[in-house]
Amino acid sequence: MRRYWFSSHGGSGDRAALGDPDEIAGRLEQPTRDREEVLPVNWQDAQAVGVARDRREYLVLLREVALHLVRRRLASALGGGEAVLLQMVRLLDGVDFAIALLADRALEWHRVVDPSFSRKFQRAPALKALLGIGEDGMGDLGGVIAMVTGLSDLRSDIKARVTRKAEEIMPNCSSLIGGLLAAKLAVEAGGLTSLASLPASTVQVLGAKTALFSHLTAGTPPPKHGVLYQHPMVRRAGRGVRGRVARVLAAKIAIAARIDHYRGELSDTFLEGAREAIRQAGMGQ
Repeated sequence: MRRYWFSSHGGSGDRAALGDPDEIAGRLEQPTRDREEVLPVNWQDAQAVGVARDRREYLVLLREVALHLVRRRLASALGGGEAVLLQMVRLLDGVDFAIALLADRALEWHRVVDPSFSRKFQRAPALKALLGIGEDGMGDLGGVIAMVTGLSDLRSDIKARVTRKAEEIMPNCSSLIGGLLAAKLAVEAGGLTSLASLPASTVQVLGAKTALFSHLTAGTPPPKHGVLYQHPMVRRAGRGVRGRVARVLAAKIAIAARIDHYRGELSDTFLEGAREAIRQAGMGQ
């Protein structure tokens, strides 16, 4: 007996007996051996079993079921821990941007008020220089400094939360490169699922959009790394071996992401071998 997408059984029956669109959508999400079995050839099949009186009514039902399927899958995709992690990292990036912007503007303000501001802060990061003003930052400027300090404390809290969340969702990647860097890679890739599908060569340059675009359009040297530059092994490596370290690290991250996505548990054997390979790659400097 032939099965239809709008029915869990063959034969005739009215629409109410076959269930509402959400019930049909739920049934369609269940695995089946042969999906072709539940796909009608044309709308006349629905008419023959009494589900729809004409083509228009059939299309209305089809649209309702399709919308319910989309809602179900969106809820499933956005309700998981991976989506939460991505939003946390984006929030952290927003806080970083706000701190940098406020610190720069506050320093410009202070230089206008006190042109003799010490040169020792000229090359220091804006936030460090701003906090170095100390008791000089009184009045309205003192309020701005207090605001930036509060945002800095908030950033530390969010960073710790991101790290813990990444260790929960991406245990192997986090163990290999740290939770924060693993989370940033996931954001650049568009999620753990996407990261797990990328080749190592792409993982290596995630976050290097500008340099990669310049290479493709202007013929500049290709980037050797992107976000991975934040890893200590890459950052401290000499120029002659930095690309090799980044390449080996990216290869191990690509494998770690697949383990995290498909198994979701630590693999001590893999991590031990990966760390040794990365260490060997950095020994040539």
